[in-house]
Amino acid sequence: MPTYNATGITLGAHKYGDAARVVTFFTRERGKVEATARGIGKPGSKLAAAVEPFTLSRLQFAEGRDLDRLTQAEVLQGYVPLRQDMRRYAYGAALLELTALTTEPGQAVPDLFEALVAALAALAGATDLELIFWAYTLRLLQTQGNAPEIEHCVHCGARITGQVWHLAVEGGFVCRDCSPQSNGRAQVSGAAVGALRGLVTLPFDRLDRLSLSQGVRREVGRVIRAHLSYHVSGELRSLAFLDKVSRAKGRSDADLS
Repeated sequence: MPTYNATGITLGAHKYGDAARVVTFFTRERGKVEATARGIGKPGSKLAAAVEPFTLSRLQFAEGRDLDRLTQAEVLQGYVPLRQDMRRYAYGAALLELTALTTEPGQAVPDLFEALVAALAALAGATDLELIFWAYTLRLLQTQGNAPEIEHCVHCGARITGQVWHLAVEGGFVCRDCSPQSNGRAQVSGAAVGALRGLVTLPFDRLDRLSLSQGVRREVGRVIRAHLSYHVSGELRSLAFLDKVSRAKGRSDADLS
């Protein structure tokens, strides 16, 4: 039975019989890979740690008729803080679900793989988790050719400056001169567009340098959610969980103030 090696991040797993799992990995070499992992429920399993969500591992697979089989795994990084803090877990789960929903088996996207590794590492230690989620979402959309155009008006091609309007259906923003022609437009400040530019250019471990007012933060969040909703098909259940966790934190912070 032919085998192959890959470096991958565990996106999720579900039960397959009494002591096995079907595990979804996102790998640098082959994109999304679904494989069975046997003996996971048995004490001393050498594969158990590698099937935990968020885990980065060196993996070996045996090719199968329907599903490949995970035969060996060496954990490189477990990103343990993501499993110890509810907010970090919620943001990490959103990254994993978004990746699983938008990638295909056998289609390698090395840039996205490296972005996911960097985003998970940043989530494990950063204070502003929302910026990391936004930055990864924009970079994922870039790999698919669906990221919002943030440099030029999508109608006339003029360079964007100052106040603009977001049109997810048209893939970006329209300038002040073109905005009267746009239906369903959402007004966005120049500061918010500048923040979006920072999110797609700054390394994940430097995103904390972005200092956003609450108003700008709300604008950026609306643009990204609207763009994501239009260009990514399928329901992202983790976003609802993330919103619930964020609301709970907001109430907790209010009680302490």
